[in-house]
Amino acid sequence: MEDNKQQAPPSLRGAVEKLGGALVQEAALKANALPRWAKERAAQLGFELDGAGAQALVAQVGERRVRLERELEKLALEYGPGARLSTSEVEGAVADAAEQQVWGLVDSIMAGDRQAAVAAYLALRAQGEALARLTGVLQSRMRVALELARRLEAGEDRSQIQRSVRMAPYQFDRRLNEARDVGASTLAAAVDRIARLELAARGDSTLDQDTEAIRVIGAVTTRR
Repeated sequence: MEDNKQQAPPSLRGAVEKLGGALVQEAALKANALPRWAKERAAQLGFELDGAGAQALVAQVGERRVRLERELEKLALEYGPGARLSTSEVEGAVADAAEQQVWGLVDSIMAGDRQAAVAAYLALRAQGEALARLTGVLQSRMRVALELARRLEAGEDRSQIQRSVRMAPYQFDRRLNEARDVGASTLAAAVDRIARLELAARGDSTLDQDTEAIRVIGAVTTRR
């Protein structure tokens, strides 16, 4: 058991002992010991997690080993045996529920689905997400897509591009397909509009933030 404040019921303990077994209570680790534990567990799962990556994992997931174990198993499946992971891979792959909702907004915008994007945006704002954070995540994704689109249009092939970026294979394929589908000119215009929305998030607009954001979402989801 992970939490040493929780005790197994006597009936369960007795049933296990009758079968010749025993309940072993796992001592809780202190928070500062969890990154080291995460590194060791990653090695057991077949991949290398460096110190910075282990600290990022604990910071993002929390101190419960059950959750850490689950995320480590997901990383092992995603990156495969022998992978060497650090902060960027951990932060890219491990997301809490709120982060997943933010990425849902970004996915809808990248897909040109205006209705889904507006609905996702309003839901995030209703639960207290700051516009500045949303625009930051969106701009980061758009800039990556723009760089990929420009490299594709310059004639680089998939293998050339993949060697120079740090992404899980499935993430790379998805981002490359997005870039190809949307195109560099559309992405460049979207980056410019979102930059202006970032200014609006800091108060540099005559419209209220949500009105400005919905107008920008409408513009960047228009595909010509």
